[in-house]
Amino acid sequence: MKSYLKEIGVILLGAFVLCIPVFYNGFPILCYDSGTYIKSGFTGVVPIDRPLGYGLFVRHSSMSFSLWFTIYAQCIILSGTLYLLLKNSIIKKDKFNFSYIVILVGLTSFSSIGWCAGQIMADIFAPIFIVSFICFLVIDKLNISNLVFLILVFVLSCITHYTHLLMALIASIVLFVSLLLVKKITGRFFLPFKRILLVSTLSIISLITCLTINYLHEGGREFRLSRGGHVFIIAHLVQTGTLEEFLKENCDKPEFKDCKTCLYKDSLEYSLEEYLWSERGTLDKTGGWYRTEREHNFIISKMFSDFNFVIKNIYESFRFGVTELFSTKVGDGINPLNRNTPPGEQINKYFPDELNAFLVSKQNMEPYLNKKLDTVNDYNSVLLIISACIILYYFLYKKNKNKEYFLGLLIVCFVVLNAFATAGLNAPCPRFQSRVSWLILLFVAVIILNNKTNILKRYKKLISNI
Repeated sequence: MKSYLKEIGVILLGAFVLCIPVFYNGFPILCYDSGTYIKSGFTGVVPIDRPLGYGLFVRHSSMSFSLWFTIYAQCIILSGTLYLLLKNSIIKKDKFNFSYIVILVGLTSFSSIGWCAGQIMADIFAPIFIVSFICFLVIDKLNISNLVFLILVFVLSCITHYTHLLMALIASIVLFVSLLLVKKITGRFFLPFKRILLVSTLSIISLITCLTINYLHEGGREFRLSRGGHVFIIAHLVQTGTLEEFLKENCDKPEFKDCKTCLYKDSLEYSLEEYLWSERGTLDKTGGWYRTEREHNFIISKMFSDFNFVIKNIYESFRFGVTELFSTKVGDGINPLNRNTPPGEQINKYFPDELNAFLVSKQNMEPYLNKKLDTVNDYNSVLLIISACIILYYFLYKKNKNKEYFLGLLIVCFVVLNAFATAGLNAPCPRFQSRVSWLILLFVAVIILNNKTNILKRYKKLISNI
């Protein structure tokens, strides 16, 4: 019992460390999209461009009283999943609790983890999903309490954002197929089949849960994931430049005579953001989010039936994914906001007692906050480069392909998957990769702690030879 209480205490202390950037800010960090999440949670209306899951999480975790409770909940969940992963990944358990807190202090000081965990945004559930997924694969024995915790965290993470759900489904399919192929070639499974079946089942449950939430909150009208998927696909094609090229080649054909988008083929926006949110832009002029589905789906079907444009879009999506992979910026999206912005309006409506605290937070009052975040970003960039070199050396020269090696492989694969699942389907945005890039630093910390004896021996030998 004492050991159990001690673990809870360490997890709570870890959560406190993760909250330090928010304490510094003076209020939970908000981005422009935070207003949509808060509003959707309290109204129960499914946003056209994102799931309702995170909005409901904000409403219930805040207890309709304070957004601080939501931040505490996020940090406790993140701290708990990281504790489980590291406890079963670090070989030497002596002074583990101390090492765990030191790792979190280092990550909070020199990476995006604390700034991401302290936001009223679904972003933090991307790494939480990844860590919970990996826990199912690398932890040999899970007791009932840990298993239930990870299952709940896994499903919650997946329903907070469509990209998390997409990553879960892709990872499950890839693992399942790989498992069967290796079984056919070698005659044995490289992972316990039950674990792969578990994460695959949880991914499907998450998909069904997301569909069910949307169905129930839309009055039983539609059993679908998103009503705005067609708009994001078209916006992605706008950013790649292939839509403009396609329309110029095809708008003169009879089948496109009623296509309103053809009227603006020579004046299309240049970026996804402009296309989605510009007032009186092409999207607005052609019917907006709700009245363009039929036309957009027609364009998409015609475009993806043309082999040349399929190849062009695959290339552009790959290029976007590679660009995203190397795009990180601590604090991306954290800008001054006032009471007339969507977040300010929703706080004034649902958390009026916290409006003043929001307005006087450093995010809104400190003009040099972004410069301070740039300094943190510089340290983070240097550490990521060093860590990437260490991991590359590790993979090339590691002889024993043990659980530690598999952990690193999974982390790298998920970091890459995050890049392609976000930018590959939308457009490069440093915020999306910053939310998971710190996992690279986490794995390097595991390598150092598990091999510190050998590292010290080599260091002493090097010093003695100088």
